[in-house]
Amino acid sequence: QMFGESGRRPTGEQLSQHSVLEPAAFGCPVMFGPQFRNSRDAELLLQDGAAISVTNAAGAADALRAWLTSDDAAERRAAGEHARQRVERGLGAADRAMELVLGLLHR
Repeated sequence: QMFGESGRRPTGEQLSQHSVLEPAAFGCPVMFGPQFRNSRDAELLLQDGAAISVTNAAGAADALRAWLTSDDAAERRAAGEHARQRVERGLGAADRAMELVLGLLHR
């Protein structure tokens, strides 16, 4: 509910123990620190232009300022839309994986 109402919230495994997909599902762009290399979802969001990785507080402040100013509102909305689309493309992944496993078991 917080993501949907605010439209923005930096998150990530290192920052708040939330999945980077939570805000993405609500169409929010995602920000996280440099320690994301074990997160496939973070990598995909970066590739899609739906996230930004920052290395320090100044970088986080700059990114937030850019996303929150009216001049870059279109950029923030586009990043949020890319984030939402990434989540939608992943829907059903558990079902597909289960089908693969069951297919291997029944050989």
